[in-house]
Amino acid sequence: MTAGRPVTRLLVALIGVSRPAAVEYDGKRFRFKTLRGVDGDIAWFESFFRSIVQPPQLLVLLRPHEPRETGAEDIKAMLQQLVDEARSGDLIVVVLSGHGFQVRDANGDEVTDRLDEAFASSQGIVVDDFFATLWAKQLAGVSAVVIVDTCNADSLGIMGFSTRPLDEVIDSGIPRLSISASEQWEKASEQKSAGKVRGVLSLAFEDAWTLVPGARDSYRSLFAATAELVGARSSQQARMRYYGPREQAQMIDAPPFGAQPQK
Repeated sequence: MTAGRPVTRLLVALIGVSRPAAVEYDGKRFRFKTLRGVDGDIAWFESFFRSIVQPPQLLVLLRPHEPRETGAEDIKAMLQQLVDEARSGDLIVVVLSGHGFQVRDANGDEVTDRLDEAFASSQGIVVDDFFATLWAKQLAGVSAVVIVDTCNADSLGIMGFSTRPLDEVIDSGIPRLSISASEQWEKASEQKSAGKVRGVLSLAFEDAWTLVPGARDSYRSLFAATAELVGARSSQQARMRYYGPREQAQMIDAPPFGAQPQK
């Protein structure tokens, strides 16, 4: 998929934490309410990826069970495993659904707000600094997409900060796209649909894919349709960003997840 080449395999991690443990960090205690939509979000993404990948053996899908497999160290080990196993032509996909929040920057790399973004797990937290290390590896022909349905999500799975709805940041490491629906200072929300509760971004992504003509043509068109639905249904601000080498920036205009455009 990188630079318009076909996807060989999809390596997918679907990480949902609806009931994170309370966190003691830097002298502060963070508590989190139970999120009712996480299970539905993750279930839909599993069905989605199983439906678009043919033959099935080209899909490697990891869906850890909460809470015993969704501690911070479990999550980090799982994502590192995907990166270590990736080979040329593979697309790594990470979906994070749950609570995102902010903690004081520990290593001085957050020069703007001096805050790190973090994902609340069943035990401990995954700070955005981890993702900077995860994606720094040089892997020819491997790319990644991160979908983050949490509060303070803008840089959680990708590192960095965006100022526009779509930013292209020329960087080293694995070429990657981040799709989120809340900036660093924004709260994400859930909403009811057909009697069920879902995350705003996850539901908008689902509806864009299934209902909006042309949304499947490219990541750019899929994001545009998703962002319009997010804006119509909430006060959240959708963001998509590319990080990676300049010559790979055209992945924004490639068919999402290697799927065929709609006829």
